Amino acid sequence: MREHAQVAVPEIAKLLKVEDVTRFVIPMVERLASGYAAEEEQRVTAAELINALSAVIPREVTLQHLVPLLITLSTDNMFRVRKVISFISPWCLLFCLLLLMEIARLSRRASRDLLKMSVPS
Repeated sequence: MREHAQVAVPEIAKLLKVEDVTRFVIPMVERLASGYAAEEEQRVTAAELINALSAVIPREVTLQHLVPLLITLSTDNMFRVRKVISFISPWCLLFCLLLLMEIARLSRRASRDLLKMSVPS
């Protein structure tokens, strides 16, 4: 079943509008990845779908919706879930790196703004 999902869901996502992907496909992956999914197999499937979807959906959707899920799954208690994360595609890795770089840039900007506010003129 999991193998079928890995193939079918990304193929369906290719055919959908971006709005429909975020409305229907992403919530399904979020439910599989959530802490409410008590089954390790569901979280493994979510990690595999994140990997497969990152190659077919727009970068912005991946950054906004999938990368945070990926980061959460990378700290999962179950080794098998973390192992799947270690085999993610280069595209998904690139998106993770871009997100981390953006967070660092925003953090530096916020730090500079705080310093400007605290230094008397």
